[in-house]
Amino acid sequence: TMMLNDRIQSLRGLQSSLRKAEEYLMGIPQDTPYSEFNHRFQELGLEKGWGDCAKRVLDTIHLLLDLLEAPDPANLEKFLGTIPMMFNVVILSPHGYFAQSNVLGYPDTGGQVVYILDQVRALENEMLLRIKQQGLDITPKILIVTRLLPDAVGTTCGQRVEKVIGTEHTDILRVPFRSENGILRKWISRFDVWPFLESYTEDVANEI
Repeated sequence: TMMLNDRIQSLRGLQSSLRKAEEYLMGIPQDTPYSEFNHRFQELGLEKGWGDCAKRVLDTIHLLLDLLEAPDPANLEKFLGTIPMMFNVVILSPHGYFAQSNVLGYPDTGGQVVYILDQVRALENEMLLRIKQQGLDITPKILIVTRLLPDAVGTTCGQRVEKVIGTEHTDILRVPFRSENGILRKWISRFDVWPFLESYTEDVANEI
């Protein structure tokens, strides 16, 4: 359960619990870890997700109280911006040779490979930071879905799953193109992939 449990059954009950939590937090050191008042919060109907320490929890509670008492688009945006809501990400890149080495210069393969690899590293770090700051113990997962090439031509493009170097929770998942004649073993140009995309989409959905 994230943020609320079944002790809270109404908006009035939520506001009452938030006020009690606010009063409690004002009386303890601001750097107190959430784990030290977790049980008190559960009694109030509040679960993990408000923050990892008293100050961050109090800031989040103030944001929600302000929003409940005076709804405002800016407050809503700010509140939602503090709450991690994205824990699983899929990035689709089915054209070209997608790998971490020995692929630059291959057909349809260039800067987008470097760009995506850089972006997933930054994204994972940001997700981990925000999850930690909100006091959650959720493990994020990022998948780069690309094409598996059985004839990999000296690359790892024939490897089904490959860990992204420099990450903890990011993998490359390769799914082959297929037709009524079976799996397509060789690379084809991005201009020729369209007949394969419908079955590819179905196969990817089954894989993830």
